[in-house]
Amino acid sequence: TIEDICAAGICTGGTDKDCDDGDPCTNDVCVDGVCDNIPVPGCSICIDEGFEEDVFVGWKIDNDEESYMKWELSTAKVYEGLRSMHVEWSGAKPNGADGFVEARARYRGMYISDGDVTPILTFQLGMDVALGGCDGNDDLLLFINGAKAWEKCDSNDPLTVVGGFEPVEIDLSQWAGAPVELEFVAITSGTAEASGAIDIDNLRLSGQCN
Repeated sequence: TIEDICAAGICTGGTDKDCDDGDPCTNDVCVDGVCDNIPVPGCSICIDEGFEEDVFVGWKIDNDEESYMKWELSTAKVYEGLRSMHVEWSGAKPNGADGFVEARARYRGMYISDGDVTPILTFQLGMDVALGGCDGNDDLLLFINGAKAWEKCDSNDPLTVVGGFEPVEIDLSQWAGAPVELEFVAITSGTAEASGAIDIDNLRLSGQCN
């Protein structure tokens, strides 16, 4: 702990020392006030995406209505660095047709080994939407190999956000030992009440993969 205090002869511990080095392939411990970041054997960073390039690299971007909503690289809201992967929309979709509107961002396929290291996907998420409920009204989904693996249907929790972002961690163990393809899908009903903005930054997949 740090900032320990002593009052009336009684010592009180302060806050825990933060030893997190931001590397998912280390076990972070504090021993006698000194941080030690111990490498996890066999672990590697399979995806380390900060979205710092001028164009998408390794991503396939597919949008139903580009004039209404599309994934793009943006400097408007970032967790770290210069850019994030961003999509936004507002109001009724332009053609007035019935049905949901999607914007899709698919990362190139890779193979996750079935080893001793748990494959973990982490990213920082900024999300502010008008509607919710996990029914296609202003939602964000993650598909793996075409099947829904994770979903968020509401805005960031103000109690957990840091700089407008909150951390997301997803265990991908059930896909170990097989090729995987990750796809983020932003979806909205495109009604007059719909609106939203989503930013993804510092995307990492750690484990054993190629």
